[in-house]
Amino acid sequence: MRKFLLVPLFLVIYVLAGGPTALAHSGKQSYVYLGFYDSELDGRVEIPVRDLGAVLDIDFGTNRETITAALEANRNEIIAYVDSHMALESVDGDEWDIEYGAVSVLNLGADSYLLFPFDVAEDFDEAPRELVVEFDAIIDVDPDKDALLHIENDVRSGVVKNESDPILGFSTGQTVQVVALDTAPTLTQLGAVRGLGTDGVRAGAVHVLFVGVLMAPVALLARRRGFRDPAPSTLAVVRRAAVVLGAFGGGALITLWLTGLGIIDLSSRSVVAATSVSLLAVSVWAVLAWLRPSTTAREPAVIAVLGVLQGLGFGATFVDDRLDRSRAVLSLVGFSFGVAAAVVIVAALALLPMALLRRTPLAPVVLVGVAAVGSAYAAVWILDGVLDADWSLDRFANPWGVWPRNLVLALLGAALAAGLRALFAARDALRPVGPVADPEIDRTAERETVASA
Repeated sequence: MRKFLLVPLFLVIYVLAGGPTALAHSGKQSYVYLGFYDSELDGRVEIPVRDLGAVLDIDFGTNRETITAALEANRNEIIAYVDSHMALESVDGDEWDIEYGAVSVLNLGADSYLLFPFDVAEDFDEAPRELVVEFDAIIDVDPDKDALLHIENDVRSGVVKNESDPILGFSTGQTVQVVALDTAPTLTQLGAVRGLGTDGVRAGAVHVLFVGVLMAPVALLARRRGFRDPAPSTLAVVRRAAVVLGAFGGGALITLWLTGLGIIDLSSRSVVAATSVSLLAVSVWAVLAWLRPSTTAREPAVIAVLGVLQGLGFGATFVDDRLDRSRAVLSLVGFSFGVAAAVVIVAALALLPMALLRRTPLAPVVLVGVAAVGSAYAAVWILDGVLDADWSLDRFANPWGVWPRNLVLALLGAALAAGLRALFAARDALRPVGPVADPEIDRTAERETVASA
């Protein structure tokens, strides 16, 4: 058991070493983000609402409602101002057209920002690795203001979702900058994408819940046996978890790759429905493993099929992160590794408290409770999609998806489970541990004995 407890510790250290860093907006400067893909270039400009209001003489107020209202009333003027104060050019001096998308609000109270996403309207055979950026919004009016330039996405240089490390700055007298990008080693590129795969699992409540429910019968029940039989040994739990996770991973990788390569293209509603149905199915399966132990004979096949549905969610995250537009095959390799690592981490954290409780009288309560939570979330997600209700379920799912909150919850659960196990051990109320013979082998041996007699 002590060796078993060390597994999640090492996995937690691994994840924390690759955790993302969040950007803290100062409210005093603007930001320019650029994204480089195989043949495309896009980006985003973020400007403090307070500064835009002062320059354009617009009263934005300080809350989301007043800022949104002022934006709607002055949208064309605001976009025209930003467009006239930013330019992207080739190193040969050819200026590219910029097309702006829907402007949004980053509400930070008095330090709120307006976000201007854009695409470069140029047909590149290959996205440029060197370009000239001009930016003097706000700076031309207030010489004390400045702006920072970030490369947000560029798999070739090993950068993805970077919002914290600027490479250049704009200030009075220095409003033109040349961006030149290097190409990182392949392992660095894979490592950068791996982090997004890990985030795709640990930040997705449906995936965390699915893996947690999947591990319940693995930790609590000996295969093809009930709670009146001896509990599985630690080695049996680890072996069965490896088989189950292998089946799940194999199924999930199929649809992840098909989606990432553009062969499968489903709407977000269809993806949510598929992952929710798989969560409901695995919750029912967990209870069936207790009520009808013989069903575990088909366990790998059933889990592989459910993994195919979960893989649609991983694929949707891959596409949403725009990794399909930049070195797709290499990105899929790194992303798949990140997904696999995160699934193992979540499984280990889920197994830990349940394995501690597997010999206690609480084992069936834990199994049904975990399955009930999974079923409830799945049912609500399915109904939300069918009724198109927009119930803002993220408010209730966030405790599972916010890192490191979900890690803290898992460790607190393990501590509580350890305490309960110690309590039942003191009362001599623990189930014995296997090994447990396979009932099919038992029946075969019995038939052979009868035949020989």
